[in-house]
Order: sequence, then structure tokens, then C-alpha cells
Amino acid sequence: MTPTPGHIAIDLGDRTIEAGAVILGTGAWIGDLVPALKRHLRLTRQTLCWYRPKTPAPFAPGKLPVFIVESEDDAVYGFPDFAGTGFKCASHRIGPVQLHADDARATPAAEDAAPTDRFLARFMPEALGGLAAMKTCLYTRTPDEDFILDLAPDDPRLVIASPCSGHGFKFASVIGEILADLATTGTTPHDISRLSFARFG
Repeated sequence: MTPTPGHIAIDLGDRTIEAGAVILGTGAWIGDLVPALKRHLRLTRQTLCWYRPKTPAPFAPGKLPVFIVESEDDAVYGFPDFAGTGFKCASHRIGPVQLHADDARATPAAEDAAPTDRFLARFMPEALGGLAAMKTCLYTRTPDEDFILDLAPDDPRLVIASPCSGHGFKFASVIGEILADLATTGTTPHDISRLSFARFG
């Protein structure tokens, strides 16, 4: 990506495209494109688990709500078994810290299920009928665990859209609207002052 006076050139390897503005929504790789932001971010690898409950009926849609439970030692969220693939459960608390997104181990190990195993043993023992599947994802965390939605301080044609600290998807529709506003007009009617890059000093 090369800013020029008239446009921003984006090298895609086999071709180059030119744009008047670019939204940088690269998740855990945002620090590579916005170096001034990198020192404020912490990458963590989180494990998602799908369990086959001992008694499936209470974990079906309409019976089990989507939930998040904060206890003294964790914050765990879950979803009912929407697709017959199992009851989804994961910890929102900080997982293993990663130095770079490329270094994160994609394949989870059995011990990665320990936080949700502990939670379920205490609060939902009927869920512990065995693991059906596990996956990992990366959180890109800010110090205050809130988003950054802002124009880059050195070039207002670059819109920074990250990191979401693990909870951006729930706000995807309004975030998309804000980013479209910033890319096309440089401003938005939404109050995003608390999400500015400048709050980190």
C-alpha cells in the first residue's frame, strides 16, 4: 500500500488498484500496517469448544439462550446447538499471548479446553458429554478492550478499523456504517470520540 498525492496504490501481487480511501480492517495484522498502533496492542489466542451434552434437549435453540457469565476467575460465553454440531462454549478472558499473528498455533490442544471444562463442571455439568470440536481465533486487544475506529493520524484517507478485542462482530452493522462514513466523507454522525486512536497518547 503506497499513499500518493492523488490516490492510494494497493499492490495485490498480480495487479495494483488505486483508491481514494482505504479501510484497514486487517484484524490481528493491523499493527503491521499501522506501526504506531502496534505497541498498544496485545494478541491472544483464544480457544472455541463445541461440546456434545449428556442431555441434548436443554441445549437446543429456544431452550438455552446465548449467554456470557462472569465469575471471579473467568468470563465464559456460549451458544445453543444451532446446527447439530454441538453446544459452543469459550472463554473471553486472556488466552496465551502471541508475539505476531503469523506465529499463532491454529490447531488447539486438549489442554486448551481446560477453562471451559472448569466452567461447565461448575455451572452446566450436563454439557460435559465430550468435545465435538475445537478451533482457535485471535483477539487483538487494546489496553481498554474497546475498539479503534478512526482516521489515521498521518493520512486521513486511511481508516483504521481495529482491533475489536474479541467483541466486534456483535456491532458489525453499525461499525460498517461508521467506516463507510469515514471513508467517503471523513466524518460520521455517530459519536466515536471514545474509539479514537488519540486516546492512547
